[in-house]
Amino acid sequence: MKKIVAVAFFVLFLTSTISIQSDSVESIDNNTIYVDDVPGEGPNNPPEDFTLIQEAINASKDGDTVFVYSGTYYGNIVVDKSIELAGEQKETTIIDGIGKKVIIRIIADEVTLQCFSIINSSGTFLDNSGIVVEADGVHISGNIVSHHPYNALSLETKNSRITNNVFSFCVCDIEVYTHGCIYVGDSENVELSYNNIKDNVIGLAVVESYNVSISQNNFYRNSLNAYFRYDMDHLLCPINWNENFWDRDRKLPKPILGGLLLGDEPFYFTVPLIAFDWNPASEPYDIP
Repeated sequence: MKKIVAVAFFVLFLTSTISIQSDSVESIDNNTIYVDDVPGEGPNNPPEDFTLIQEAINASKDGDTVFVYSGTYYGNIVVDKSIELAGEQKETTIIDGIGKKVIIRIIADEVTLQCFSIINSSGTFLDNSGIVVEADGVHISGNIVSHHPYNALSLETKNSRITNNVFSFCVCDIEVYTHGCIYVGDSENVELSYNNIKDNVIGLAVVESYNVSISQNNFYRNSLNAYFRYDMDHLLCPINWNENFWDRDRKLPKPILGGLLLGDEPFYFTVPLIAFDWNPASEPYDIP
């Protein structure tokens, strides 16, 4: 009888152990892929799976997280899965374009990109941005995006959020209003909030887009903080500018210069328009 009880107890213990191990394997398989730039230098628990971000993305599936340890990595990266791409720390997890064109191109819906420094793209207009978004439901948060010759971030998207980032040192031509450190074009239902937009030629350009909310951002030391342009299709869905900080304490609403595009190419012209941030912030927001 004692032998039977002992055997039964052992079988129960073994079954429980297998069950626990099976749950752990399934959790890891469906969850996180690790990247470290130097082979063998990643933490031992868990070890890195890849040394290149693109290889990790290629191996991922929808719903996975690609976690990147601090280090320096190089573009060009294409995100074609609905994943979370997360850096260990934004100041020390660097993706350097080394003078190439687009550094990160997001073409899958429902992507989260967070906690990276994304620097040094090159080229011209949309084909040179630090980040290009050509998908919907994207969330970009907690990044430093800087030192790009035209756009740090180019959006053609719906239902996306850009929050808690730093966008700086973009030197696009101030005469070309379809450029900006952040460029929002042909987009719908986009939220930009709690971003530092600073030290650029043009901080933000919003063109032929609607239901765009721009609130509680810091704009400072830009040659031109923001510009917008409507066409007739978007005129009835104005941009919502609200509670942004504009260089200094303001007691009155802050005017934002823009235009209305009339006619068709090559025979079109722009009529000047003015929008307002009716409740500008009196001091900058504490955005880390």
